[in-house]
Amino acid sequence: MSIPRGGVRDGQFLRIAGEGGNPACSRAPGGDLYAVVHVTKNPSFERHGTDLQSRTAIGLRTALLGGGEITVPTLTGTARLTIPAGTQSHTTFRLKGQGMPFLGSDRRGGICW
Repeated sequence: MSIPRGGVRDGQFLRIAGEGGNPACSRAPGGDLYAVVHVTKNPSFERHGTDLQSRTAIGLRTALLGGGEITVPTLTGTARLTIPAGTQSHTTFRLKGQGMPFLGSDRRGGICW
């Protein structure tokens, strides 16, 4: 069994047809199995709906002068972000389409740092 393409949410039930165990009568088909999904928290990201947030420190020189690149985590590996000159403390950068999927859709949220 795999997670549906459109994703799942914590507490959602998934139906697995015909895998519910032995039927009472040997000629009858097996029943359905219902599994409850529990989503484990990821230490690198905090989830806000379909968006993910993460914190990354950058050097003072990179923030002031800009042009520096940093490597940030994504769900599928890493990405590189170019930091513009004059970046202020607590500035948020966003990568669109790198977050969690919208349920029942091919669209995805973003990742913010």
